[in-house]
Amino acid sequence: MKKPELFVFGLDGACPSYIKEAVREGRLPNFKRLMDCGVFLEDCMTAFPSITPTCWSAMSTGAPPSVNGALCYVAHETGTHPEEVYTPYSSKHIRAERFWEAAARIGKTALLIDVPCSGPAKCDGILQVRGNVSTTPDCAPEDSYASGIPQQFFRNDGASVVVNSEKKFAGGEWDDRFGQSDFLSLDENTFVFRPVFSSPKYNPNEVESHIWVVVREKDGVRVGIDEASARTAPLLRTGEWSEVITRRLMTEDGERIPFQFRARLDEFDEKSGIFTVFITGAENFLREITPRTLAKELAEIKETFCTDYSSIPKRPCSTDKYFDGERFAVSWNQQVVAHCLDRYEPDIVFDYYGNIDTVNHRFRSAYEGVRIRYEGEHECAVDAMRKNYDLVDEHLGWLLDHATDEHTTILLVSDHGSVGDNERVNPWEIMEKAGLMSYLDESETRMFRQSRVDWTKSRVYPVGSCYINVNLKGREPCGIVAPEDYDATVTEIITALQKYGRTADGSTVSLAFAVEKDQAGFIGHGGKNCGDVVYGLAGCTMGGAIGGVHSQQIPSARSKTGDIRSLCLFSGPNIRKNVSLSRPADLTDLAPTLCYAMGYPQPKDATGGIIFQIFEE
Repeated sequence: MKKPELFVFGLDGACPSYIKEAVREGRLPNFKRLMDCGVFLEDCMTAFPSITPTCWSAMSTGAPPSVNGALCYVAHETGTHPEEVYTPYSSKHIRAERFWEAAARIGKTALLIDVPCSGPAKCDGILQVRGNVSTTPDCAPEDSYASGIPQQFFRNDGASVVVNSEKKFAGGEWDDRFGQSDFLSLDENTFVFRPVFSSPKYNPNEVESHIWVVVREKDGVRVGIDEASARTAPLLRTGEWSEVITRRLMTEDGERIPFQFRARLDEFDEKSGIFTVFITGAENFLREITPRTLAKELAEIKETFCTDYSSIPKRPCSTDKYFDGERFAVSWNQQVVAHCLDRYEPDIVFDYYGNIDTVNHRFRSAYEGVRIRYEGEHECAVDAMRKNYDLVDEHLGWLLDHATDEHTTILLVSDHGSVGDNERVNPWEIMEKAGLMSYLDESETRMFRQSRVDWTKSRVYPVGSCYINVNLKGREPCGIVAPEDYDATVTEIITALQKYGRTADGSTVSLAFAVEKDQAGFIGHGGKNCGDVVYGLAGCTMGGAIGGVHSQQIPSARSKTGDIRSLCLFSGPNIRKNVSLSRPADLTDLAPTLCYAMGYPQPKDATGGIIFQIFEE
């Protein structure tokens, strides 16, 4: 098996301060192994805002948002209605060349696994494994396409089924009015469930309708794709997972391909017969992986990679189920890497792991102790963070042993870190209190009220995590602000943000800046589709409405134990050994540095510099 000459391992949300502390404690041996034979950048700034598509696009293109087009998790096309947005998660909205595309100009091939904003591929020689899925529901379908089968969560209490919602409905005949799953009882201990297809993230017509059968026994259940397979399936007791269940389903493309699932018995009451069964989700690889031959090959891997994010505990309870799912996902990932290296021998591998960020959103604030909602939450957070990084360390060890060798240049990088927060900025509320926005519905104030905005009275509107736009007459279809009043309205927006820019007790200034777009170049913004006002938060316990523990904070923001800055670690031929480099850098420097190290052409649109100090020569 030929190993790649360049391996990039992207960790969404990995916090360098946590990793360094864990290594000092004797944990994370594979992180230490890489640190000992490479260069650790102590001061690598993330992009602004520190949001997934913005940061990964800056890293891969070597260009800031004003150049690459990845302004935030959503962006607004100037001149369209304020409610119309698009998602930079799709590569069609990335305007700058990525480093693997620069390498393709000299014939290099690349394997991209789950890399945000990387798909669909824009050049030949790319093995694209997912990486173009957006969960933004208010975009055009081609921009927010997500495919597959959602995770199934069935609860039977003898008279009803609850499936991913609070709704209950009696068994009997199928009833499509609810847009939810329901069940039929074949007998008092045999139940037929139909999956959910109501989520806006999924295409309900993409995969043929199918069922699951659960057979209840005295001390557990058996799960199958039909009654015959369910009755012969291994018995699941509480907390146990099934082996992989493979079923071939017809897709809307007219092809029948394998889908891989696992089932878990979450709870079982022998007296009442109440049980809860969870079945993992799956994706239609014909939509998620290119080329098509690779999609069919990877569909045969007997492992599931869909984690039940709803199982991250909201109250004191075990995180074992969640991390079981993550282990399945890691196993799937490793089999993908091994298969592609053996079958295709790509020159570049860019592998991505996103679960650190997921756990940060749930646990970072409790981990830091700035927001404790119940007794024991801090201890649960410490346990979850440890399990998460330990799992990543194990995966990193596997990659070092099986996917790289002494000739491979390695970059270990995160898009951003995270900090704890105990209060959230709500730009919709701020603008409303300043008299700049008005709503049709006067019910409780909450975030994301765009659908209830009274556009005949609203002079401004927030977009994404860091923009406030003027509802300008002649530019916006619903514009009401006269062009001669534009400058004064921008000043009102900035004044309103500055007045809000203190924490609840008034002791800490939370607003780091609020500037008009023509002055936003210092954080890489401005130009086409930039908001009229750009604002950001300082390093304190106030978080953004979008992201919370990351997004609106400035790239150098820190908290009690957190850090927004990016993890960045180089290793390989001609890379210095066991060095911690204090030289300031940022994500836009990484693509130019990689291309220089590998002898690739520089990305056409890169503005970042080469970090020469990492090299031995």
